Amino acid sequence: MKKIKIKKLYIIIATIVLLAIILGIIYFSTNKKVYSTEEYQKVLEKNEYSVVNQSTAYSNNDNIQEYIQSQNKEHTYQVDFYTMKDSQSATDYFNDVKNKLINESNGKEGKLESNNFGYSKFTIQASNNYCVMIKSDNTIIYVNTNIRNKENVDNLLKDLNY
Repeated sequence: MKKIKIKKLYIIIATIVLLAIILGIIYFSTNKKVYSTEEYQKVLEKNEYSVVNQSTAYSNNDNIQEYIQSQNKEHTYQVDFYTMKDSQSATDYFNDVKNKLINESNGKEGKLESNNFGYSKFTIQASNNYCVMIKSDNTIIYVNTNIRNKENVDNLLKDLNY
């Protein structure tokens, strides 16, 4: 009788440990890094982008704490990085811009990916334009460029683990 209770206890403990491991794997495989401005700048400079802090352009906007503008070395497209005051401000900004892009694309819906850990990615292609916007917690990355730059943009986002 005692052996059966101990065996059941081991099974329960093993099940809990296994469940915790599975949940940890899911969390860490879907959770995207939230970059500080400095970390973001280092990655872009490593990829030969010119990086300029333009935060003063939004000094009257309480929701935007920092704004970094980057251009690839050929100056064919720009990557914008925003640090918002909190995750809700970033979500509101993300949704506003996403809806505007859908409206401007003559009904194209685009592609939305998101998880329950504060990460969302929206991409849309219309005519010759390619747009991608990523929200990770309280940060936003935004690129709107010619479709011919899609591969370079996607490679940069891959370097950022997005």
